[in-house]
Formats: sequence, structure tokens, C-alpha cells
Amino acid sequence: MLRMEFKERKVNVYSTEGYVMESISTKVEVQEVIDFLEECKEHME
Repeated sequence: MLRMEFKERKVNVYSTEGYVMESISTKVEVQEVIDFLEECKEHME
């Protein structure tokens, strides 16, 4: 299971082993993450 951490002005995506897989810092990239999470939420409902 992946883990996400919202820290200051960036989002870190961690692997199941606890390593940072991706660090997202631009507004466009963060918005893409938000859109993706909202889409996942819709599919779970």
C-alpha cells in the first residue's frame, strides 16, 4: 500500500518499504494528485 504525506508545499509518495518514490511540488502536479484521489473516491463509493 502506498502512503502519501502532505508536507509544507509538496506531496511525497512513499512505497510500501517506506522510500520516497516521488516528490511532487508544482501546483499542476499537486492538482493532478488531488484529481486522481477524487476519482478513486468516486470508484470506491
